[in-house]
Amino acid sequence: SARLSCGQEHLEVLEARARAAHRRGDAAAAHRQLEKAIAAAARIPNVMGARLARQLTETRAILDAATDLDH
Repeated sequence: SARLSCGQEHLEVLEARARAAHRRGDAAAAHRQLEKAIAAAARIPNVMGARLARQLTETRAILDAATDLDH
């Protein structure tokens, strides 16, 4: 996606990958994609930063809950 998309479009692709991973139940993959999106958002003018941060917080909570269940 980095080669084929630019600017905010690239962020949207990363966010879509995160949402797809979340729907599959793969919170870790969703979290990784959101981290990539947030890192890219720091370099690209956009309006998505707050939404990405909110989604990252949600996936972190899911991962933390799963970790708590493992212990």
